[in-house]
Amino acid sequence: MFRCKTMPLDEWGPFQDRFAEFFTASAGDTRLALFIEAGSAGEPRDLLIPNHQSNLVEALAPGGWRDCEGASEREWTLLVGNASANEDFGLSRPSR
Repeated sequence: MFRCKTMPLDEWGPFQDRFAEFFTASAGDTRLALFIEAGSAGEPRDLLIPNHQSNLVEALAPGGWRDCEGASEREWTLLVGNASANEDFGLSRPSR
């Protein structure tokens, strides 16, 4: 299961930085990753996290988080995580 939250650019940039610190502190836990839904620059987009330790991650940007059913049917760009995270979590990368 995944959790997601819709964020505009001015919110997800700082959240990405906080998540990167959390990820580094976890010693690169392969059960953690941060993705953003493919889309046009400047539009609010969904950020996606695995359910693993989601309560701690969600506390970095409180409010607005929801279960993300059908995440594997959408395209996601990895922001923070291991290079193989898309494949590890069964998530599609944006088609080119």
